[in-house]
Amino acid sequence: MKRPPTEYESIEKLAAKYKRQGYDVVIHPSREQLPSVLRQFRPDLIARREDDKVVVEMKSHQELFTERDLVPIAEQVAKLQGWRLELQVVGQTRQARQKTAAPLSPEDALRRLASAAALLKSKDQESALVVAWSAFEAVLRQMSWHADIPMSPWNAARAAKQLVAIGVLTRSDYELYVRGLEARNRAVHGGAAEGPVAPLVRSVIAAVRRLASVSPVIP
Repeated sequence: MKRPPTEYESIEKLAAKYKRQGYDVVIHPSREQLPSVLRQFRPDLIARREDDKVVVEMKSHQELFTERDLVPIAEQVAKLQGWRLELQVVGQTRQARQKTAAPLSPEDALRRLASAAALLKSKDQESALVVAWSAFEAVLRQMSWHADIPMSPWNAARAAKQLVAIGVLTRSDYELYVRGLEARNRAVHGGAAEGPVAPLVRSVIAAVRRLASVSPVIP
């Protein structure tokens, strides 16, 4: 069985790839080589080209569960015109990834939305939210799988944060997730709703339809 590449090997390989594409590459840049807003961070690599500038963070699957600086650095990179953050995950073999359960397909997630819409029409708003939420998490799983974010044990809240950090999930979709999670938890655990639920369900349904339409299909 082929061993997974080490972090150093992965950085060198990525640096070579960027160089072939015409970028100026710096591995482990010093503070002076970083834009001022990024000098509190220690990215693994930066790559610059006239039309694109990239900050690269290398993380193992284990680090993704405990890493706390991805969201701050993503927010700072977003302030820099022409810059983007790229997250590279290392340390897991393809065989190990294939042992994890595949997420629900976008098609199945959309079928759940039809059930949620029917429940909403029948005025069962809390049940509609629970079913729509399962479709929301299914799409997050699909996006996480494609981004090679660890799936086991599944933690949707952590996955959503990581998807925002790498620019796959928008901030508005993440805010919808945070807002909806509390309402979903109240419904699942028998709590009374705080305010109308139907508008939230409609927002979740619209977001899932949009995300499922652009989420890559897993082979």
